Amino acid sequence: HTAGFDRLEALVAATSKGGSIKTDLLSCQEQYQLLQCVWLLTYSEKYCAKLMSDTLLAYLKYVLSNHYPEKMTRMVLSALVNMTRNDDNTKHLLVWGFIPIINEIHARLFDDHDIVSDIIHVHDILEKAVEVHSTFKAYSEEVANRSLEWTPMHQSHDFWMKNSHNFLDEGKGGPTVIKGLLQVLEDPSSKSRAHAVALHDIGMLMSYQPKSRTLITQLEGRTTVMTLMTDAKDEEVQAQALLCFQKMILMESERA
Repeated sequence: HTAGFDRLEALVAATSKGGSIKTDLLSCQEQYQLLQCVWLLTYSEKYCAKLMSDTLLAYLKYVLSNHYPEKMTRMVLSALVNMTRNDDNTKHLLVWGFIPIINEIHARLFDDHDIVSDIIHVHDILEKAVEVHSTFKAYSEEVANRSLEWTPMHQSHDFWMKNSHNFLDEGKGGPTVIKGLLQVLEDPSSKSRAHAVALHDIGMLMSYQPKSRTLITQLEGRTTVMTLMTDAKDEEVQAQALLCFQKMILMESERA
């Protein structure tokens, strides 16, 4: 069974070289059969976890984003229904930005009532997951575990509006969270994605809670950001470091 799964993932990878899906390598019917295999595997908890790979999720997202035959859309949605039975899988779908895709296809007209039902089901689960994973407690846990990902709360206006003051609240461990963000940046073993998210969040925090800049400066945050801006090899990290540094400079000029 493991060998069969590996062949399935290799087949999907073969259609997505160079960061884009090479749909010409498989006929529509072959892609439908591939999706059937994916759907059947989602009934196994063991293999469903394996399906959370970037390669396969990118492919499922691609199918939903394009106007494929309804039978293919139905297969993907049926697979997502099974995937969202597990909270870790659901969080991974949030990171991969499935909510906008689900919202988009929700506006389409489908003859198949099962498709509509599955869209509503997946949408409701993802939205509830956003609420659960968009609290200051959930954020603090992400930082403590060094597991920063592009979950919705990081780019949510509502999250920063409601929670930016908590970062300066000793009673809620806010300053410790700020220190944790900077520790993520200072740790060379941190993943590039974690660096990028931490830089983004420091910039957001300074925008929504200007007083936080004082603590960030005291903790040598400016030096850390400048180092990543010039030395980071990952383009996403460099871009986020530049944006973060620009916010620091802007705030300094406004205070001058």
